[in-house]
Amino acid sequence: MSGTKNDPQLVDPAPDVFIAGSGPIGCTYARTILDKAEKENLRVWMVDAGAQDNPIIGRHHKNSAKYQKDIDAFVNVIKGALQRVSVPPAETYMATLGAEAWSPAPGQCLVSAFHNPDQKPELNLPGCAITRTVGGMATHWTCACPIPHPDERKNSPIADDELLKLIDEAGELLNVNSNEYDKSIRHNLVKDVLAKAYPGKSEEGIERVKNLPLAVKRNENPAYVTWSGSDTVLGKKYAEQKDDRFTLLAEHKLVGFARDGEPVIGKGESQDFDQRLRYGTGKIKFAYVKDIKNNKYLAIPAKYYIVACGAIGTPQVLWNSGFGEHDERPNMAPELPALGRYLTEQSISFCQIVLKREFIDNLINPGGEVREEFRQKCQKHCEHPSKDPIPIPFNDPEPQVTMPYTRATPWHTQIHRDAFSYGDVGPRADPRLIVDLRFFGKQEPERNNYVTFSGKYTDIYGMPQATFNVTRNPVDSRRDQEMMLAMCEAANKLGPFLPGSYPQFMEPGLALHITGTTRLGKVDEGQLEHPPQEVLEYSVANQYSQVHGHKNLFMLNPYNALPTLARSTSTIDTALTVLTLLFACQKRTGPALVALAALVHVSLPSVLVVAPVIMVLSNARAPVSMLANPTPGEKKEKDGGNNSSTQPSHWKVALKVVEWVMYMGVLAFSGRLAVGSWNWVWRSWGAVVTMSDATPNCGLWWYFFTEMFDHYRPFFLFTFSAHPLIYIAPICMKFRHDPFYAAFLLLGISAMLKSYPTLADAGLFISLMPLFPETFPYLRHPLPTFLLHLHSALLMPLASHLWLSQGTGNANFLYAATLVFGLANLAMVVDAVWAGLRAAFATEEGEEVVQL
Repeated sequence: MSGTKNDPQLVDPAPDVFIAGSGPIGCTYARTILDKAEKENLRVWMVDAGAQDNPIIGRHHKNSAKYQKDIDAFVNVIKGALQRVSVPPAETYMATLGAEAWSPAPGQCLVSAFHNPDQKPELNLPGCAITRTVGGMATHWTCACPIPHPDERKNSPIADDELLKLIDEAGELLNVNSNEYDKSIRHNLVKDVLAKAYPGKSEEGIERVKNLPLAVKRNENPAYVTWSGSDTVLGKKYAEQKDDRFTLLAEHKLVGFARDGEPVIGKGESQDFDQRLRYGTGKIKFAYVKDIKNNKYLAIPAKYYIVACGAIGTPQVLWNSGFGEHDERPNMAPELPALGRYLTEQSISFCQIVLKREFIDNLINPGGEVREEFRQKCQKHCEHPSKDPIPIPFNDPEPQVTMPYTRATPWHTQIHRDAFSYGDVGPRADPRLIVDLRFFGKQEPERNNYVTFSGKYTDIYGMPQATFNVTRNPVDSRRDQEMMLAMCEAANKLGPFLPGSYPQFMEPGLALHITGTTRLGKVDEGQLEHPPQEVLEYSVANQYSQVHGHKNLFMLNPYNALPTLARSTSTIDTALTVLTLLFACQKRTGPALVALAALVHVSLPSVLVVAPVIMVLSNARAPVSMLANPTPGEKKEKDGGNNSSTQPSHWKVALKVVEWVMYMGVLAFSGRLAVGSWNWVWRSWGAVVTMSDATPNCGLWWYFFTEMFDHYRPFFLFTFSAHPLIYIAPICMKFRHDPFYAAFLLLGISAMLKSYPTLADAGLFISLMPLFPETFPYLRHPLPTFLLHLHSALLMPLASHLWLSQGTGNANFLYAATLVFGLANLAMVVDAVWAGLRAAFATEEGEEVVQL
């Protein structure tokens, strides 16, 4: 049954781009790709493990008027959205628990989705949590967007001028502004007090006190603002799902990627497929996705894959796909040794203060240092019937101030009033008088600070459990202490500490600003596909965010290029062949049969693939080729058995044949109209059958018919023409379970036995071989075959030049070279037939069965 863990449902047609994660980064990729796509019908699929809580994709929850009126109520929204990453086992002994109750034995700990037995508390980031919802943490983030200081950008693999340009573009996508709180009384009060205490600029020319840049826009009703979320980045058209090119699958989790080198699926393996993903190597075949609510599994192939699942989720997916270090294979070097390493997290010092009485009194006193417009607002509020003792209007926006990072003060600050998973005021004080001070300290990147993933324990979503190994070095600790002192000094300028919110360091990880686990490294342009080992040791991806060694690969086969230089029609033939196979695999009957008719029309020997192409179109099973993209599971059927669920109706097959014949008739009659007679049939198709032109080529016919007596010519013409046709029935019958592979084999036979072959015919067959990785272990003599091709590739141009240009050789030398070439093609086809049979068939209880 398709859609199970070991038999994922193949998505067809496949999207062009697959994106995991619907946060701002994933949405940036989606919007940029869709807006700049040259292909009109380009399709982008996005998956997210979380639910879509708003009709608009990724909308910020704080845009609700309820939370803008009561910011403390939003604290519980954040708490509900966050799920802790790694929780060490708790002490389970309860002295007052009744003796009849079950309890762990001494020394045992509870193992559940909420506890990580491998986590050492002293190395943990207990505050680290993940938001699993459509939009990610952008549904509840602070929207603070300070521009990194040059010291923070010094190790960036992106040139500084380009990075600043990209930061500006990101600011436009996020709608970042610095002046949306300029009309706030409290904002100006806090900013003026701090600017007076910390006047001027730093040594770098940075204002010491300024507005905090925020991704926000004030509404026409100035009492409310619109906070930017993933929907802002995505754009209205895509966020409201009004473009058919963009598809979002909520509550669909990317488990990992199936790769070429992964163990064979569903052939006696004791582990489930999702557990064996981590043993994969090589190129990505498809994304393995779980529909969480329906417990269904999808195989989603795409041209490009983007993982934007956060600082923990992204390395978790890559580790589960075989990229990182694994305890199960200690002797095998990891493909990405830096995966999960160089982890950095910001420390937080936090306190809350109550504004000084003198500042509040000065808001209405005539001699106070307050703008006249603000004084008038405060005096008017004092006339309110409620007799509010605080002169600040109820709807006055909160302060949003920062003291920027400088070399003398290397920390980021947020001096404001906002909701976090901590710091709610409650009924203790009026929120209008409270100011939060949050100072964020940096951490030096070190290889020994890292996150690992377990092959034994899983998290609440069934993914490998993350375990932290993080400490702060003496330099970080000393800087943190200086930061705490600076925060206390700034707080003292504003007012006394709120009881219960005295200066404190928050638990590690609570900043939710982890970086470094998939860090970028600069790679020279010529080394992108094979980066040097020293780069792999400290980075996971290159400056283009491409995982090392996995840049999309474009293959060039010299056998395909040379015929183009010789002005043959092979390029057209190859293009039509590939289009025919592509449309057939996509079950697009009309385009496939039109392309097939055009292919046979311009290259008569291609009639060999008519039967398997129609079989592909009629085959109800997906995927269309088990050897190219095997279906996981233990599903088998007897050779010769009749599986009615996948057997096509004879009428449907007949209708496809009739449709193809009609297209052939239309093309043939078009030829008649173009030249004014039916002579073109004899001069084109007839020439192929009768070998009227014996010009030397790389095939087997020309020399034979040059030496042939005319008396025997008709007999051998019939023999040579009919010879390729006899392979159609046995190959299609034996590979009826995989007609796409049958078409592949018949293309090889055509390249070997047609009357006027070119190098491109063999080149196409060679180029299609990588589509069937399941056959590779069963190839018997790939090296001798390669050497035969190399030998003939060197001999044929040499013999041709000596005979036809220099006159120092003869036809025997050239024909000997073409015989070697034919032998190489024969070896390829025979080896492919053998490997295909060995990969697809097994023997059980004396009967042959097809391993689907």
